[in-house]
Amino acid sequence: MWWYADLIEVRSRRVWAHSKNRFGVRHRIEDHLLGTAKLAGLFASPFGLGELAWWTGLVHDGGKCWQAWQDKLLLVEPTNGRVGLDHKSFGVQLARRHGLLPVEGLSNERLCLTFGGDRR
Repeated sequence: MWWYADLIEVRSRRVWAHSKNRFGVRHRIEDHLLGTAKLAGLFASPFGLGELAWWTGLVHDGGKCWQAWQDKLLLVEPTNGRVGLDHKSFGVQLARRHGLLPVEGLSNERLCLTFGGDRR
């Protein structure tokens, strides 16, 4: 799979999805992305969108792998501050680059919201 080599490279360094939790443990990016992909696929499968949701979950926070984002995460972590750097556009760009097309009935705008949206 085309994304596997990138995931192996991420595993060779410490890349975080979130700052330390109340137990002092950070969430590794590969655990976060693969876990989100699995859950998204399961939730969307009854609607026939399991594969799209899986891929969306896999790439949704990919921009957090950028060194600038990682540096800022560690900088703001002691204050529980926000990183404040874009990490969402990467997933949208990756989807377009690999020809992920909208599902019938979903507009391009809605697909971009799927990839670029975030709960914050």
